Amino acid sequence: MLPELLISPFDLSSGEITVLSIDFFDTLVTRSVAQPTHVFATLEQRLVSDGQRCYHGFARKRIQAERSARQYQQELDDRCDVTIEDIYHHLQIALGLNYKERVRLMTLEMDLEVAMCRSVPRAVALVQKARQHGVRVVVVSDNYLPSHQLLRMAEAAGVVGLVLSDIFVSCEHSGMKSNGHLWTTVLGHVGVEANQILHVGDNPEADGVQASRHGICVVVNCDMTRSHRAPFNAAPSLLSHSRLEAYVRDELCGHDWSIERVVGATTVALIIVDQIQRARAAIASTPRATVHFAARDGYLSHQVWNILKRDDSSMPEAGYLAMSRSVVWRSAINEASEKVQQKMIGNDEVLSVERLNRRLGFSLQKNGVDVDGREMVDVYGGRALIAANEQRLVESSHQLRDRLLGYLKQQGLLDIGRHFVIDLGWTGSTFADLADLVAEQSNGDSVVEGIFTALYWDATPQRTRLAMTSSAVSDFSGMWTNVMLLGLLKLLEALMTAPHGSVVNYQGAEHNFDAVFVDTEPEQRAYQTIVGPIGAYAIETALQILNNTHPSGVSGADVNGAAVWASIMQIGHDPRPEEIDQLGMICHVSAIDHEGDGEPLVLVEPPDENHGKIVSTLMHDNWWQGSLRRWQNDPLHCDMANQILQFWPEASCEWVRLLNSQ
Repeated sequence: MLPELLISPFDLSSGEITVLSIDFFDTLVTRSVAQPTHVFATLEQRLVSDGQRCYHGFARKRIQAERSARQYQQELDDRCDVTIEDIYHHLQIALGLNYKERVRLMTLEMDLEVAMCRSVPRAVALVQKARQHGVRVVVVSDNYLPSHQLLRMAEAAGVVGLVLSDIFVSCEHSGMKSNGHLWTTVLGHVGVEANQILHVGDNPEADGVQASRHGICVVVNCDMTRSHRAPFNAAPSLLSHSRLEAYVRDELCGHDWSIERVVGATTVALIIVDQIQRARAAIASTPRATVHFAARDGYLSHQVWNILKRDDSSMPEAGYLAMSRSVVWRSAINEASEKVQQKMIGNDEVLSVERLNRRLGFSLQKNGVDVDGREMVDVYGGRALIAANEQRLVESSHQLRDRLLGYLKQQGLLDIGRHFVIDLGWTGSTFADLADLVAEQSNGDSVVEGIFTALYWDATPQRTRLAMTSSAVSDFSGMWTNVMLLGLLKLLEALMTAPHGSVVNYQGAEHNFDAVFVDTEPEQRAYQTIVGPIGAYAIETALQILNNTHPSGVSGADVNGAAVWASIMQIGHDPRPEEIDQLGMICHVSAIDHEGDGEPLVLVEPPDENHGKIVSTLMHDNWWQGSLRRWQNDPLHCDMANQILQFWPEASCEWVRLLNSQ
């Protein structure tokens, strides 16, 4: 049963309400994309795909033309709304169009609006209920589209029974709902007392406050606008995400909003699809190669691969490679150098000897006797102990290396041939170290290649050691792109994870060199509450996309690196407040021993440091946009956030502008 649009305490059957006034967009009719400006992105996609490459960036220019038209109208008469003709007049100037081209584009946009519109079932049911009780139904909308266009859209969406005289649009009546003037017009036309009108809409100011000031009964429901983000982020690359998010929006209409479903069924699912498709392509190009998904970033994709394999026996087995930066690094230690000491214990750390022992892989000794594990050491005492146990450190490292090689052999990575490793990426340094180790051990007969989702500029030096490709972002992308990626690495790692912890060691030969994982309480809590459900929705959606059965129509053919990057940006660089609140509770544990409370994705307040240091901290240790948005909404810290935005324009949520519309 469809959820009803709740209008209590108003009763349409009592005779007290004689007119039902209803907002049009996102109340009665919606679109197959997540927000209105993505219609322009769809038009841009069609124009460019038809060979009209001069319209690259059309969506952004269309948005700017509307801004310019509204600014011009504001200066002339702030009561009136703009028309679509006004907007296209400004667009004609911006694009250097002739009159015929201008009319053609405007007609294409209006036709596309009709093709992409969808009814909101619960609103349609309310309209039908009103008519059953003899209540007149009118539409009241703040919009630049004329009433005959809204009637076309309503009929295309299956909303029947409306007539032009019952559609009141701001662009035709010299006034808007948002400034109250359109309500005066509506009252004059319907000819009933204001308290006999019930208006249902989605804008608290225009549909709520302004209507109430005129004595009209109001119900405001914002369910269908929960997928709206910054309107200027509109580009064809975003459409896969937009269609998926619109589908979730429609499914959750009338229900509680699910951040887990939104994030899982968009960004995480698209990353999985891209990783699977690229793994398939790699195997197809090199039939005898093997493919391995890296723990933990590749856990979800590995699950999807195994599910697909059940129905497709031609797919090879895929490995699940338990690697971590700390394990690979510790296996290569040959001396207790100053750098090694610095990595083993941080400058501000105070920890127990027992925990330091776990990091080192052996028990520290002083004068030939084990140091009491309960003893606490600071940076100076801890590093001195490490230096004094150099021989034991090197021996432990070599033993770890032997176990690591045993594990790699069990995984088949020392076999002759090419081995593809799928991972989120970042710099590729861990797998460059792995490639060196494998090549050395196999005399060059075994070759490791990396297939990564995203790489930033620090990856470039690794290319001399590791053949690698990236999908969403490469280390050769622009500076702003790299900065934005850095600001959300920790978020992606928290979302693309597994129910188990990080690998910190390997067992001996008697246990087949099995990986040893360590679980932390913060990560377990996050997985049980939000990360696990995100993964479940992601797997379900990814399978539908790969099997071309997703109800939104999004298929594997729609998913490429640009689509993945756009989706990452929508969630990671343009998050909604509720996403920041819920995802911000996740703590990312990245200490060398993968123990401790970790670092929260979202910092509640800025550290007491200069702007440059704060930005550096956010980019490397936290979720940059999540923290900045949190501070912007806090009176105590909004000045700091605004200063950072002023000095670092790449911190703006306007990522499409920075990337020139992709």
